[in-house]
Amino acid sequence: MMNANQLFHTTKPELEKQLSERIALLNQREIPGKIQRNQIEAVATEYISQFDDIVENVDKFALSTVMRDWEQGTIVIPKFAGVMITASGNTKDEHIIRYSQGAPAFLGLRLLLLSGALALEMEEFNLVTTILKEPIEVKDISQQYSHLSLIHRDDLFYPDAFLGYADFPIQYLKKFWISHQYAHEYFHTNDEYLVALSKILIVIALATSPKKGEHALYPGYRLLANAARDAMSSVCGKIANSSNYLNGIAHVLGDTGENVLSTWSERVKPLNEASLGSDYFPIPRVQFPDPINSVVPY
Repeated sequence: MMNANQLFHTTKPELEKQLSERIALLNQREIPGKIQRNQIEAVATEYISQFDDIVENVDKFALSTVMRDWEQGTIVIPKFAGVMITASGNTKDEHIIRYSQGAPAFLGLRLLLLSGALALEMEEFNLVTTILKEPIEVKDISQQYSHLSLIHRDDLFYPDAFLGYADFPIQYLKKFWISHQYAHEYFHTNDEYLVALSKILIVIALATSPKKGEHALYPGYRLLANAARDAMSSVCGKIANSSNYLNGIAHVLGDTGENVLSTWSERVKPLNEASLGSDYFPIPRVQFPDPINSVVPY
């Protein structure tokens, strides 16, 4: 029986081949003309769907690995994401369509968020740490390698597949459970899925909390509305009242529980000040409670 690394190395060449061929095929389409902002999500979603048959088994492997609490298997999830991200930046086609070219990289992000959401929902903090912090090996077109983890790849949250917008990927993910039947095996209801997705986005925001003078990561969890409020209340309530959960989250953040609590205001202030953009002014602002044991602002 193959171990996880053997499975990855056996699967990788075919995955690379299929992604490359699909990008090349889609890049042969006529370049879309001027598209209105409110059409971008629909156009991007159609291009991304063209890769679903290639990556579905990888998604299932990752989610099943998390469900089984298989730590060795979880280590290869960022490796699979790296293959997808590499595919987006490693083409020599003269005729490039951003939607098709960027789709695999977004699917790498989707893979990490789905598996991270499930791991966090199961409170498997070691798995969450691996998914968020294991270096993702990516090779660019000049054959140079990078090894940055998800929490150091802010660019992935502004995918080329959505023309660099950060809100449309969240709107796409919001519909994922409804449009992908296999997600039902791991998240029993759409509401459960949306809360789990909100939780992982909240923890990623905490993990990437900016230093002075830096911008906070796009607060996409706010676009999940009621699910985000439930998730924020759950995550922060457990951090404030459960030592096991506090220490688990601290482990993910690379900190101590004591320091997470003592620096809470400093950590969440820039996150609460981050903007969704002018299109979302009417949306209630789900924010981190400050102090942590207060009611979630909404």
